Amino acid sequence: MKVIELSIEEQGFRVLDPEEFFGQNIDDNKSHDPFFGSFTIIWRFFLHQGRFRACELVWDLALKIAYEWEDKHGKRIHKGTPYYFWGVTCILNGDLEKGFLLMHQALEEDKITYGVDSPTTPAYSFVTLDYEKQDQFFKQKVEEITNFIDGKLNVYRSSREGTLNLSEFKSRFLEFVALREVVFYFAFESFHLKKLLAEIDQRLTKNTLSSLLQANTIFTLCLIIDNVLKHKNPGQWKFSDHLKFLSTQSSLIFNDQKIVELNGAFKTNFSNTVQNLLSSEYRFQDGAALQPIEVDFALVYGFRNFGAHRIEDQPVIYQNFDKISERILNALFFSIEEVYP
Repeated sequence: MKVIELSIEEQGFRVLDPEEFFGQNIDDNKSHDPFFGSFTIIWRFFLHQGRFRACELVWDLALKIAYEWEDKHGKRIHKGTPYYFWGVTCILNGDLEKGFLLMHQALEEDKITYGVDSPTTPAYSFVTLDYEKQDQFFKQKVEEITNFIDGKLNVYRSSREGTLNLSEFKSRFLEFVALREVVFYFAFESFHLKKLLAEIDQRLTKNTLSSLLQANTIFTLCLIIDNVLKHKNPGQWKFSDHLKFLSTQSSLIFNDQKIVELNGAFKTNFSNTVQNLLSSEYRFQDGAALQPIEVDFALVYGFRNFGAHRIEDQPVIYQNFDKISERILNALFFSIEEVYP
């Protein structure tokens, strides 16, 4: 088959001739990968040199060729491979938002080509954190994030007497099709949370913007918990109702009176209430204390409302971000363990 000469940043390389290749294979979308595979040699060359801009240009060029062929011939090319490897490039370079957008675009291609919403493809494995899927280029990154989650699960089990492990978390939540969009969001936010906790010098986070960004991440995790509970309590829409629902399922302290009190405390002095909860010093008016897992859900309740209605600097967030995020994840794990048997 003929090849054509291309160049990126003065580096020449050869790929299959698109006119000849797609002309012979256009009616079989599943056979289009070899064309894009001919771009992987130069992509790996740039990747090993850490030339991420050039790596992106490789897949940008590959897609432009595909788009032009589609426009010219009025037929569809399966473009999952270039979207996937472009996503890999961006994530390796720290651009999570663009990387995940590309991964999900790869997934959309796979869904069209294979005619199912959950194709067994590398893109779907990535966005659902399927660490057991062997046939995926980016398996190491998936394992890196699921190891991070597993560490949080270890904390949950040891500090909250829970039993949920990573395998159960996968089967009960990550693989639960009815919560697919929630899982997609959780996967992205797990990468983001790890970046905030482990990949950014914490001495650079003692400022107003950090407080706002970290509050947004906490709020997103709270929304995930909200949706996890809502699926099992579909007749209600307020988080307070989901909290009461969970309390009846798991013998937690939260009833109407306790929730009203808690809401008042957060409104009166958000920072002090967070500090009192973190230090286990918070008491209700009747003197009742909270069990550790109840503290976790009290924080979810407070940050759920705070994030939905307020944009303001709260130093208590960046001063305790690791502790707060750990407590929020405890609440997620508990919710899955209790209502997703």
